[in-house]
Amino acid sequence: MNKTGIIFLVLLMSFLSFAQKKLSFSVVETIPEMESFYQLNREEKNLDTLSKKKQKEYQERFLEDKNDVKSEYFKELEDFGNNRTRLILLKFKNEKQELHQDEDGFIPLYCNCDLQKDTLIISSGWNYYGKFGFIIKVNKNSFQAVNYSDEDTIQLKKKDLVLNKQPNFRPNQQLSGILNYETEREIVDKEEYYYSGKMYFTCIVKTYHSFEEYLKKH
Repeated sequence: MNKTGIIFLVLLMSFLSFAQKKLSFSVVETIPEMESFYQLNREEKNLDTLSKKKQKEYQERFLEDKNDVKSEYFKELEDFGNNRTRLILLKFKNEKQELHQDEDGFIPLYCNCDLQKDTLIISSGWNYYGKFGFIIKVNKNSFQAVNYSDEDTIQLKKKDLVLNKQPNFRPNQQLSGILNYETEREIVDKEEYYYSGKMYFTCIVKTYHSFEEYLKKH
């Protein structure tokens, strides 16, 4: 499983059972804001090169041993170029200060798109020196989204989702889009925090999020 997969498996079940208002998403075939996202920067190119190297290693193992289905499974997960996120924190505010940041200060991460019956789960985040990320649940005409951190699952005061195409809820569809967000207050060490930003993403839809599920479908 890729670097962020384990934390999403844990959070996914709690999110699915969480009662939350559903909102409509927009479909725009060409999203002007996405143009710069499609151009990988130096760090993203390095991550993509590394993922392709790992893919090649797994493919060679699988060719040597057709029974080594685990190598085939990991090969598919290591495609960073087609499964990635730019997580951008544009504004941070507490009782003492307000900080602003431009879109160049993003964090490149893997993105997971898991299909569960008629629901698409898009998730991205990190689990190093703390936890932070987003989970988006997409149905035919609506979506829900939450933000999580070390402290808790954080409700989003404002959220807007734009996709480049209507999801067909079938495996292997490539989806891209933007989640604009603003959080409700989060209390850490008795201080209130608010933040807002964007999550650019692209991912290939899969019908599994664990090796056990992969075996059932192959």
